[in-house]
Amino acid sequence: MKEYVGACVRCGVKIYCMDGFLNGTVAENGELYCFECHDKRLENTEKSSRSSEDSEVNNS
Repeated sequence: MKEYVGACVRCGVKIYCMDGFLNGTVAENGELYCFECHDKRLENTEKSSRSSEDSEVNNS
């Protein structure tokens, strides 16, 4: 069974629930992402947290 759930908030691709499994991810804020955009979002989050850690070390 394939049921339309919504669209990725970043790229607009259609996301479905297929046989009980969501073909994407739901962020903490409730936004729906396809797997590709979710991975990119995580990469950006990790990069920004690393740069903030670097700036804290440099400011010490």
